[in-house]
Amino acid sequence: MVAKLHEMELELDRDADAAVRTLAVTTLTVADRYAEGRVSALMDAAELTKTEPVPARSRWVRPGLALAVLLLCVGGIATFEIPQAVEQFAIVGAGTLVSLLLYGPGEFLPPRRRRPR
Repeated sequence: MVAKLHEMELELDRDADAAVRTLAVTTLTVADRYAEGRVSALMDAAELTKTEPVPARSRWVRPGLALAVLLLCVGGIATFEIPQAVEQFAIVGAGTLVSLLLYGPGEFLPPRRRRPR
């Protein structure tokens, strides 16, 4: 579906009037079907037959960013002249902090249970 919408957006450069109408109709159709709860059929299968799916690269962005930031933190910790025993705790703390900032506490901590009133 994403690839089909990208194709429709590319048509805006060639024939803007027709492409805007097509894009508007398709977007409204997707919105209506989503509101009806038809999430598995947001677009017709006939519209998607000649479209190649877009590869999902976004799943590697957050782990790659976490690794890069953590390596920068380790390099920063190594430049300071602190005892080796403290370096280990600083690196673990930096890793924990980077992970919590990028992924949020919901990935690591159990969900909070609310007490009934």
